Amino acid sequence: MEKKRLSHTVHRYFKQLEKYSNKMKDDFDEETIHHLRVNFKKLRSFLRMLRLRAAEPDELKYSHSLKKMYATAGKIRDRQLCLKRIKETAKAAARTKMHELKRDIKDLGHKNHFPDKKDLQALSNNMISHLPPALPALAKDFVSRKLETIRSIQARATYHDTELHSIRKSLKDIFYIIGIYHDDLRTPLPFSLWDEEETKKIESFLEKLGLFNDSVIALSFVSLGEIRKAGKQEKEVLQAIRRQWLAEKRKLKKDILQELPGIKLTFRQKGRPGVTNHNPG
Repeated sequence: MEKKRLSHTVHRYFKQLEKYSNKMKDDFDEETIHHLRVNFKKLRSFLRMLRLRAAEPDELKYSHSLKKMYATAGKIRDRQLCLKRIKETAKAAARTKMHELKRDIKDLGHKNHFPDKKDLQALSNNMISHLPPALPALAKDFVSRKLETIRSIQARATYHDTELHSIRKSLKDIFYIIGIYHDDLRTPLPFSLWDEEETKKIESFLEKLGLFNDSVIALSFVSLGEIRKAGKQEKEVLQAIRRQWLAEKRKLKKDILQELPGIKLTFRQKGRPGVTNHNPG
C-alpha cells in the first residue's frame, strides 16, 4: 500500500477533527461531541497501528492539545449523560445536582480546549511526514496484540471495571481498523476474523460494555462523598438514585461476564470469509 493513501487517511481524519472542534466552540451539541470523539478514536487506532512500523513512532502520538480536546469533550459528554439519567430518574428532586452539572458543562466549554485550523493542520502535516512507507502485515500484527490483551485479561479472571474497559477499548480498536481498511484505504485486510453472525454478537457485547462504562462514570457523580455534600432532602434522593444505578451496573456486569467466554479471539482459517466492512461509532 502506497504512503499516499495513508497520508490521505490521516489528513481526512484531521479535517473531521477540525470540523467538530470548530463546532464545539459554538455549542456542546451531543451529536457534535459524539462525532468528534469517534473521529479522534478512529485516528488514534490508526496511528497506534502505524507506530508499529514508523521510524520515529513518538511523532505519531497525539499532542497534549489533542488529548486535552478529547478529555474536555469527554467530560462534557459524561455530565450530559448524567443529567439525562437524573431527569429520567428523579428530575424535580435533584435540582441542586442538576444545576451543578450544567454549571460544570458551561465552565468546561469556556476553557477553549479546542484547537483551531492552523494548529490541527500543523499536527497533521508533521504526522504525515513521519508515516511509514507501507503496511505489509501490519493490521494483523496490530489486531493480534489487541486479541492477546483480551486473552490475558481472561486468563487472570480479574474482571474489575478497568479490565472490562480495557476489553472494550481493544475490541473497538479492532473494529476501527477493520472499518478504516474497508472505508478509507479501500484495501482488503490480510486476514479474516469474524463472520456476520459473530460480528453482530460482538456488536451487542460492545453495546453492553459501553452502557457499563457509562454507568461507572454516572456513579462517580453520585459517589458517597458527593452525596454527603448535599442537603438532607436531596441527599435521600441521590442515595436512591445511586442504589438504582448500582443495581443496573451489577446486572450489566453479570450479563457481560456470561457472554465474554463466547467471544471469538482467534483468526479464521484461511479461505473462510470474514467480516471486513464494519465501522462502528
